[in-house]
Amino acid sequence: MNLRHKTSLLLGVVVSLALTISGFCMHFLYEKALRASVYSSVDMVAQSTAATIANYLESGFREARAIAVTLPLDALKNNHPAALERQLRMMAESFPNFRNGLFILNAQGDLLVDWPPHPEKRGRNFAFRPYFKRTRDARHGIIGEPYRSARTGQPVLTFTAYLQDRQGNFLGVLGCSAQLLDPAGLGALRQKRLGQSGYIYVFDISRKIILHPDEKRILVSDVPLGANPMFDRAIEGVDGVGETVNSRGISMLLALRRVAGSTWIVGAQEPRDEALSHINRVEFRIALAGLACALLAAIIGWIAVGRLMRPLRDLENIVEHLQLPAEDGVDDDVKGRTPGRLLPLQKNPDIGGLARVIYALYMELSEALVDSRKANSELQSAQSDLAQALDASWQLTEQLESNHRILSEQAAALEEANRQLKDTQSQMLQQEKMASIGQLAAGVAHEINNPMGFVTSNLNTLGKYLAKLRAADKEQAALLADLMDEEQAEAYLRQRRKSKVDMVFEDIPELLDESLDGAKRVRDIVQNLKTFSRVDQAEETEVNINDCLDSTLKIVWNELKYKAEVKKDFGELPSLKCHPQQLNQVFMNILVNAAHAIEERGEIRIRTWCERQQVKVAITDNGCGIPDEVRERIFEPFFTTKEVGKGTGLGMSIAYEIIQKHGGRIEIDSRVGEGTTFTIILPLDKTAVDDSATDDQPADHGQGEVRTWEKLLEESRTQETG
Repeated sequence: MNLRHKTSLLLGVVVSLALTISGFCMHFLYEKALRASVYSSVDMVAQSTAATIANYLESGFREARAIAVTLPLDALKNNHPAALERQLRMMAESFPNFRNGLFILNAQGDLLVDWPPHPEKRGRNFAFRPYFKRTRDARHGIIGEPYRSARTGQPVLTFTAYLQDRQGNFLGVLGCSAQLLDPAGLGALRQKRLGQSGYIYVFDISRKIILHPDEKRILVSDVPLGANPMFDRAIEGVDGVGETVNSRGISMLLALRRVAGSTWIVGAQEPRDEALSHINRVEFRIALAGLACALLAAIIGWIAVGRLMRPLRDLENIVEHLQLPAEDGVDDDVKGRTPGRLLPLQKNPDIGGLARVIYALYMELSEALVDSRKANSELQSAQSDLAQALDASWQLTEQLESNHRILSEQAAALEEANRQLKDTQSQMLQQEKMASIGQLAAGVAHEINNPMGFVTSNLNTLGKYLAKLRAADKEQAALLADLMDEEQAEAYLRQRRKSKVDMVFEDIPELLDESLDGAKRVRDIVQNLKTFSRVDQAEETEVNINDCLDSTLKIVWNELKYKAEVKKDFGELPSLKCHPQQLNQVFMNILVNAAHAIEERGEIRIRTWCERQQVKVAITDNGCGIPDEVRERIFEPFFTTKEVGKGTGLGMSIAYEIIQKHGGRIEIDSRVGEGTTFTIILPLDKTAVDDSATDDQPADHGQGEVRTWEKLLEESRTQETG
């Protein structure tokens, strides 16, 4: 893109930017003015509607009191419904607003008379109606809450008057019922429209809709708290205008005004998109005008810049065809031709200075080029001398590299020997420790089994003795009952109850059962200890991996039960020839690390299956997971992420070595914050193992701690067993 294109584009962009900014300002001002106009319009409608409703309610209240003044109270007091019915008929003709009817309830709330007459309802008690209770308690007429008539199903509004005799005794209540949706009354407000789809609605502070274009919503509280913020604020006593979202999720420009003398609130609203629709058309016109102006500015810039840049293009053509000087220097012919071609351009007021600068630069560069050619010839001579020196230095460098290579190989060999020595030392320490712990466990198990045999045998014998003793006591009690009189028998029973003999006989069997159960649990723990250690199995033996896992779970149960729920999914497995005590050590380290990875309460899932002549064990936890930087170093000896003094860093290193010696491998799938799965793969036939499968090194939880028998035995003394 050349300068002409760039200038035209820049001019178009500047014009477009200016028009865009001015368009945004116009849009803002126009929208502000239009919004204020809409707010004023809906507010005027809300205020006028509120005044109309207030006048309607006041008029109905006055008419109800006027009708009450005309009633023959003596007829009401003496229970003469005929006279009252004639008067109600006359009043119904004089006051057509009460199209739903007029009625009188006596002091007990019974329907005494109504017009139009409904004989089947006369005598029924309506004291439960809120308007009756409120009128009786307030001792004056009220405007009742709108409700749906049981007779017509239409929403009605009842105006009441308090009826009393000259002495102030309560005689009853006059009810004047108006149809809420009467077109001659408030029903006409439902037909008003603001714009195309705006409308008016009325509700009270109990959230009940009083008037609404949708008749299904009338007398229904279907606006939940929080669905319409301005609706909620109006109920709290704050009215005015603003933008809100109604209960149907539509943005509205809303005005809310209270109806004087009532708990009703009038809302006049118009959809925001409809009220501000004119702005979209204005925006489209502004965009078209801006695009046309930008295009015109780009065309004018294209033509003007083309004319202004003509001398510059001539200068570019001259500079492009300038000749380089000869090797022996800048001749007079070149000096003469160059200023002759640049002379007209040097007089140009726009680019004359640039032409003079180019001429001066050309002469300086020509002389510099001649000097550089001379220096280049001298440099080539010096390079030949330098090449000879470099040959000698290369020979010395090759000798030094050879010596460095030999030293590096020796250092690598020493490091490898040191690493192997450390690995061998750690494995020997662990093997000696496991052997001594296994012998200790077997000895402890043997020593515990002997006294536990005595305890179990004595408990069984004690149970038999208890049965004989209970039988003897029963026979003795029967004999004593025959030999003693009533007073002696009563004394014997009191002494027996005081000594709690029967309770002792009932409690001893439970104590014996609990003791036998505890002895059995101790015997099971000892058996699991012997099974796990297996010090008598130094050679490989065929075992079922499921049995090894069960034995390990029983040993480490105290470590797991407070941290996780263990779920087992054991499949059918063939026997595997292995060192079971070593595999138990691997399972123990992974299970304990899984428990440590769970912060509070989690889940550990153990799954076993056989696939392609391989036994697979997957141990999954939903703990903290393993970061990638920890996974890369997890099998390094003495590497641990635990605090100082809490981990040796040998657990997963030894586990990895044990699995490798069995011809297997460990795979890992871990996500930080979600959990980790260790998969141990052991071949049934070690000669068929693919060596490449051992390249993938899974990581542990960063715990790397060797779980020793000393620690487990110490924990088992302080915590309750399995």
